[in-house]
Parts: sequence; structure tokens; C-alpha cells
Amino acid sequence: MYLGGGSATHHDHPDLHAYLGPEGTFAESALRAVVPEDARRISKPSITAALDAVRYGTVADATVPWENSTAGTVAETIRGLALGEPLIVRREVVLPVELVLAVPSGTALSDVVKILSHPHALVQAEPWLAEVSPVASRVLTPSTARAAEAVARALGAPGGAAVCAEATAGMYGLEVIARPPAGAAPAATRFVVVGKPRPLAPISIAASGGAGERTTMTLLFYFPVSCGPEHVEAALKEARLSGHRTDRNVTDLAEGQRCICVHIRGESSASVLRRVLAGLRRRGISIRHLGRYPAANPAEFSGRPQAPIAGTEDS
Repeated sequence: MYLGGGSATHHDHPDLHAYLGPEGTFAESALRAVVPEDARRISKPSITAALDAVRYGTVADATVPWENSTAGTVAETIRGLALGEPLIVRREVVLPVELVLAVPSGTALSDVVKILSHPHALVQAEPWLAEVSPVASRVLTPSTARAAEAVARALGAPGGAAVCAEATAGMYGLEVIARPPAGAAPAATRFVVVGKPRPLAPISIAASGGAGERTTMTLLFYFPVSCGPEHVEAALKEARLSGHRTDRNVTDLAEGQRCICVHIRGESSASVLRRVLAGLRRRGISIRHLGRYPAANPAEFSGRPQAPIAGTEDS
């Protein structure tokens, strides 16, 4: 059940599921993979707006992109989780991302003067965009569906094209004029479903999933001027923590502060991890726990195949 991008209140819609919109984004596809078909969904115009809706209590959770296998982590998501009231990740979804170049009917490839899309989508598509449309300017939009919507509605401003999913192009009445060459390397994006910490259920690094359940725990590390991500990496490697992975991108926050995310497989020793975190805190590194949640499992999503994010297995 799609409800569009209107406002909601905690009393009216406590069970709403927000996602980075508008309708037709990969984030909506990720959300649909983990909620019932009749679940109530509401689009938000940005990642920040989706996360704020969780904090304000107007939605139950929000599904937003975390990282792309080609372009790395999504800085707006990291900033949204690193700053403000703490939120937790409840689960992750990894989806293959196949992109096309779409235009209004009657537009030729030679007519394209600007190409719109989400920054990560443009990075993923650039190898083949450079071949088919090297001169057109690249214009950033909050999502791939927003790009399709903008191109479809650009009355009196011809020459726009959108990089988006083929189904999204059709949703907005656009035609596909270019796509990746056969045999191009596949790409995927990892999405996270984010909610408020549950009352009376404090997050603990000692928590574990059910028997046989693969889990991921994510931690944010905030660096003072004197330290950097190399100190976290060194401490984790020295402790021989199994299955940890550090995001490739360091995210800049307010007033020169930086942070990075570390993902740790659920079977790692809680006592060893506590010791490592205590040592890092003594060095002035602050830590925010984003929760322990079920790891993405392709077998869970029948008919919705997932592709791997490079490096998500044991380091």
C-alpha cells in the first residue's frame, strides 16, 4: 500500500515504513523485499528526511541506501546516523543495481545535454556513460527515481536524461536509449532498515542472534584530530576479530570531526571486542553502536536475487 510523500503523525500512522523516494527507487524495492505486500509505505524526499521521520516518531522505520559496491558508502546516510538522536539498524538488504539511460519519447542520444541521477548511480554508470554520452553534463539528484521524475516533467527544457532502473523509466513514461554493454561487471547496493532503539532493550555487544543465525554488528567510530581509521584497523587486526570489515570511505561530519563504520560478524568474541573498544576509547575515539541485526541472506528473498558487496565476508 503506497501512501505517497505526504506528512504523517505518530498517532495516525505509527506503523508506516518510510523509504528514500519518490516511488520507484531501489530503496523502495529493498523495503518491499522485507515487508508484507500490503504494508503501508511512505516516500521521503531525502535520506535525512527519512531518518528524521523515525526520530520524530511519524514512521516505524526507514529504508535507506548504505553503500554501493562500485561507489562506496553513502555519506548522507552515515551523517544521518552519526549525528542526532541515536538510531539502530534492524536489518540489511543487498540488491543488484542494474541501470539504464532513459529519456522522454522522441529524444535521440545526440540530443542529450545533461544526465541526472543519484551520485552513486552516476559513478556506477560512468564507464559506459563516458562512451555513449561523454559531453553531457552530470547533474546530481537525491535518488534515481527523482532523476526520472525530473526528466519526465521538464517541460520546455529538452535534452535531459536519467540514469535509473528500467522499470522506473517505464513508471515515469521514459524510453531507454542506452544500457551497460553485455558482460559489464555487476553492481549491488546495500540498504539498511533503521528504527529507534526498543525501550527496555539496551543494545549490548554480548547480544547474539538465534541458533545458526548470521548477524552483523555495526559500530561508528568518531576520530579526534590525533587519531584516524588506521588506529581502529590496527586494534581490530591485533585482536584477531573474525569477520570484521571497515567501510572504504571516511565520512566528514560537523566541525572537522570524522567517522568510519566497522561491521563485525556475530560470532566474534564479546569479551575481546569489549577490550578493544575500551582501548580505543582511552585514545579519545568515541563509539556509537548501531545495533546487531540479521545479515543479508539471498535465500530469504525468493524471486528477488541479491548480489554481493565486495568485502562483506571475512577480512
